[in-house]
Amino acid sequence: MRRLRPLQSLHPSFGRPRLRMHRRSTPGARGGSRRGFGVPARARLALLAGLGTALVCFSMATPAAPAQGTGGEEVYQSTCRTCHERGQMKAPILGDRKAWAPLIKEGQATLTGVAWVGIRRMPPRGGNPDLTLEEFARATVHMANAAGANWTEPDEALLARIRTVEKRQLERQKK
Repeated sequence: MRRLRPLQSLHPSFGRPRLRMHRRSTPGARGGSRRGFGVPARARLALLAGLGTALVCFSMATPAAPAQGTGGEEVYQSTCRTCHERGQMKAPILGDRKAWAPLIKEGQATLTGVAWVGIRRMPPRGGNPDLTLEEFARATVHMANAAGANWTEPDEALLARIRTVEKRQLERQKK
């Protein structure tokens, strides 16, 4: 058997399909583009879309850790924004008064304590294990106030009430 040169084709008597390489291969030509390595454009787009989805999921799983003692808006931007900006996994969108109204009625300590432990699809600490309770509470205040609440920054008395709610919620989850 002899070696084939790129511009030659296999002889039909070998029982194999004819292989031709054209010099005039353009991106819209039948053979596909040279950059695509023979993969159709739709398949390349689907692959890129899949990679994009994987990157979004990875960024949700590993949020950036905010600096210690940061304010509610900074914590929101670094951690909470991933879900609460677009309403992913049914998270209430920042500033959506209708979605936040029943949550605000629960009260600052209850909402913060339950969310700190994690509820429904929301992971504990918003998916960021490096957050302190005070930073998390500040982010909750920022989001609730954006939806019309008039909550204040957490003080020691409020943090103690939040810890009580946290303990109750953890006991419920164990049952």
